[in-house]
This record gives sequence, structure tokens and C-alpha cells, in this order.
Amino acid sequence: MNTHYMKASIFSALVSASLTVNAGVVISPSIINGPSAAAGNVNGLINQSGLSSTYISGITDFNSYLATNPTHIDVASNISRGYASVTPFPVNLDLDFGLSYTITDAVLWNWNWATTAGTDQFEVFSSIDATFSTLTSLGTFNMNEVASNNTAANHQLFDLTDISTQYLRVALQSNHGFSGGSSGVGLVEMAFGAEAPTTSAPTPSAIALLGLGIAGLQISRKRQAITGK
Repeated sequence: MNTHYMKASIFSALVSASLTVNAGVVISPSIINGPSAAAGNVNGLINQSGLSSTYISGITDFNSYLATNPTHIDVASNISRGYASVTPFPVNLDLDFGLSYTITDAVLWNWNWATTAGTDQFEVFSSIDATFSTLTSLGTFNMNEVASNNTAANHQLFDLTDISTQYLRVALQSNHGFSGGSSGVGLVEMAFGAEAPTTSAPTPSAIALLGLGIAGLQISRKRQAITGK
């Protein structure tokens, strides 16, 4: 085999084996930051502890997961399962997914204790880095209020402008008329739909393939040395 052709073949196979093709998966941020909580805590938005069915971030199929109709139990039974803030609007929740994904959808579960404190209008932004100084809007949306206090919250699906990013900001901009204060607002859970990670470390199979390729090149060179070709 021609040595140059073998090198090209090994490189092509290695790249193919290194790419992760997980189109249409559920993802969750690895880090979330937000203003101080009036109830619950901001990590309650991504811990899945109140969901009727859970998922594995980056693996669970997005459409199959939503087909289970996942709901979130009443946070009054365990306030750590949600997050509410009385910080003046907007209440900015900054998310870091750990690596870049092509993000397509947002799935949110609204506050279900005092439902008027649930989120009404919100906007989603992407950021080029963790400073969140340069933002691109991916859409402004409105959430439905949970039907009544202390009942399960249904998931609500929002179609974002598709973008490849590691960082998102979810800006909560209004509530459903909370009587305890105009700025009180909350959510109980969030997740996102994505295509595939845009970068991926080589898999064990790719590393093994590279080793076989190097061995093959060495054998080819020895044969060329012996035959003089």
C-alpha cells in the first residue's frame, strides 16, 4: 500500500471515530449562576430531583424524553427542588455546558408553589464566553402559569434560534402578577435540546485505531527497505 495513502486513510478513520454523533439529545448545564434565592437554590433548576422521569445529559434522546411527558412535583414539599428570586428584573441565569453544543430548544418547568410568581416573559441569549459581555438573542418567549398552587408543573417547550455555543443566559423578565412583590419570579427545572458536541476527545477506539495505523506504517516501511521499493 502507498505510504501516503495509508496515512490519509488512518487520519480519516481517526477523525470519524473521534466525532460524537448524538443528534437530538437532552443536555443540562454543568454550572448555573444566578442572583441570591428568596426560595430554594439556583442548582435546584438542574438537579432533576423533582422530575417524574429523568435523563442522562448528552445521551438521552430528546424527543423520546419529551414523549414521557415529564412533570415536576410541587416544590412546597421540598423547596430545594426549585428557585425563586426577588431581585429586580431581569433575573439573569447564566449557564455553562462544559463544551460547545448546537443548542436548538429549551424545556422549562414553571414555579408551582405560588403560581403567580411563575415566570411569564423570558429571553434566551448565547454568549461567546463566560463573561457574558457579548450576547446574541435566541428568542423571547412567554410561559404558561401552572394551573393551581401546589400541583405538578408540566414541561413547556421553546424553539430557540439554533446556535453552537457553550454558554447561555436565561433572562427572566416578568411574572404572572405575584402579589408578594412585582419582582418575585421562579422556575423549578430547565433542560435543553441539542444536536452534537462540536468538539470531542478521541474515543478509546480511535486511540486503538491510531496504534494499529502506526504499526502498519512501520511494517510498510520495513518492507520498502527490504525490497527497495
